[in-house]
Amino acid sequence: MLDFELLRAFVTVADCGGFHRAAERLNLTQSTVSQQIKRLELETKRPLFRRTTRSVARDRRWRDAARRRASPVAI
Repeated sequence: MLDFELLRAFVTVADCGGFHRAAERLNLTQSTVSQQIKRLELETKRPLFRRTTRSVARDRRWRDAARRRASPVAI
């Protein structure tokens, strides 16, 4: 089972679009948030974000999965 704090960090980074803003929102250091994401990536054995020196975006697989869940289901 995945740790709630790790999942909360993931959702916050995705919502904020970066580790710095997520850390501010979570009242944690940027380093702590980064470590939490790294732990979650190790547990899931997948990268969760595409990182550059200036931005972070959800990895394509996670973004596509979120879109599939959000789209209406035809019956």
